[in-house]
Amino acid sequence: MRTFAWTLAIAIATLAMPLTACSSDDSPAEEPRQLAASGLRAYAVMPTDTRLAAGALFTDEDIEWFDVNTRELRFRDSMPPLRERLRVLGSIDFYLDDQHLFSTGATFVSLLCSQFIPDLVLCYGSIDNGVIDDSRYFLNDCYPPQFTDIEEVKANRERRAQQWDTFLRYLERKGKLRM
Repeated sequence: MRTFAWTLAIAIATLAMPLTACSSDDSPAEEPRQLAASGLRAYAVMPTDTRLAAGALFTDEDIEWFDVNTRELRFRDSMPPLRERLRVLGSIDFYLDDQHLFSTGATFVSLLCSQFIPDLVLCYGSIDNGVIDDSRYFLNDCYPPQFTDIEEVKANRERRAQQWDTFLRYLERKGKLRM
C-alpha cells in the first residue's frame, strides 16, 4: 500500500508540473515588434545569452534624441516604458544594421540599485528637487556614474570607443543627437 501511495504521489506531481507552467493571465500576448531591415536596434538578452523572442526592445525610430553631455536617451511617448519590459540587471545588445555595436554590462538598473557596475548601463530614473522621475533613461559608462574615473571603467570605455563613435555618428545623421 505504501509503494502504491508513493507511486500515485509521483504520478500526480509529474502530471501537475506542466499545468503549473501554464499562465493564468487571460490578457492577450504582446505582439512581437517588427524588425527594421537596417538601422539601430536594441535587444534584451536573457541570462542564458539568448535574445528575447519578442524582437527589438527599441529601434532608432523609437528614439527622440540622445544628449551627449547628460547621456540621456529620450524615447518617443508612444513607446511602452522599457522599465516594464526589461528585467533589472538584464543585458541589452545594440546593433547597427547587422553589426553588433556594444552591450550593456549585463545591466539595466534603476536609481535604487546598490551594486557597483563598472561597465555600460542603461539606468532609468532621475531625481530633481527631491522628485523621482522614472521615465528618463541614461546610457552611462558605469553605475553609479560618480565612478567614471576608475581604471576598470576607463578601460571598458576605451574598449568600445570605436563602436560608441559609430553609435553617435549614426544618431547625428538621423538628427537625433544633442550636444
